[in-house]
Amino acid sequence: MTDRRCRWALTLLTGALASHAVANDATFPTTAPTTNSAPFSCSKYGFSIQPPPDWNSAKCGSPDVLSLVPQADSTAKDPSLVPCLKITVPDLPFHIPGLIPCGSVANGYVSDMTKQYPDWHVDERGVAAVPNASAREIVSTFHQNGALWRDVVLCIVHKDRVFLLAADCPADDYAATRAAFDEMAGSLKWN
Repeated sequence: MTDRRCRWALTLLTGALASHAVANDATFPTTAPTTNSAPFSCSKYGFSIQPPPDWNSAKCGSPDVLSLVPQADSTAKDPSLVPCLKITVPDLPFHIPGLIPCGSVANGYVSDMTKQYPDWHVDERGVAAVPNASAREIVSTFHQNGALWRDVVLCIVHKDRVFLLAADCPADDYAATRAAFDEMAGSLKWN
């Protein structure tokens, strides 16, 4: 799942600059949730989040900064088959500082996903309110290993860097995974 999140980088700068019509506006809480888990802080990219309770860190590869799975699934033999929350900060090709349109990031993500999953379908798409950043939210469905999956991603542009906050899960796990995703996204703070 990591490769599909970073291949859009080339599409980002070569794709159309106009964003698609906005279907909805998403707003995330600006205060961190109350939980017993330790905050996650990334000084390299200047952000911190509060991981949702009962979600554990999982092995992640570049360009993923953080990957979480439900505690109950932390010993799964194949982590790609269980719900996952990720924060990805892809390396971008050369670009003019200050000129990364968030709509283009979202369009690149959509383009990449439709190439990787032929039945990938956007269910919802809109502007998201993330403090001190420009953001778009995309909710989609697709089939993976014969099962229906849901994907939600926040494409965020902050200080000339792209951040992808994402949740992937089997469709039956969407409500719980989405609640954990919203909690994580709502706790995002820029350092």
